[in-house]
Amino acid sequence: MADLETPEKLKAELLVEVAGASDLAALEEVRIRALGQNGAVTQLMKTLGALPPEERKAQGQANNAVKLAVSAAIEARKGELDAAALSARLAEERVGSRLRAGEPRLDPRRSSVDAGHVFPRRPGGSARGVHPGCRTGGRRAARRGWPG
Repeated sequence: MADLETPEKLKAELLVEVAGASDLAALEEVRIRALGQNGAVTQLMKTLGALPPEERKAQGQANNAVKLAVSAAIEARKGELDAAALSARLAEERVGSRLRAGEPRLDPRRSSVDAGHVFPRRPGGSARGVHPGCRTGGRRAARRGWPG
């Protein structure tokens, strides 16, 4: 049973390291040390070849459980750190985006036609202030005095 305790000890140590990662760079270092090509979990997986076949199945299942738990913890911690970074960036942008005296302000009541919006041209047709799906060919828009 001593062999089955080793994956559990490794799992506990790695989960503590993942939880202690303070930023994404530190978390990436933990991920490489745990799951990288020469990582602790990878080295644990390499020991399976030396085991007898009857022990290999149980040990392999324990090793896979460690690998899945560490991967899940890393992904969860990455989500937490990403969310924290996003909220910090949004808070910083909110403070910096306040309008200062003399800056132009957009009037939300202005329509897109007043803002100079032109619909894209259709093959064989014009874009004269007309929605591409319209069949009037711009005559109605011209009668109403719409820009185009």
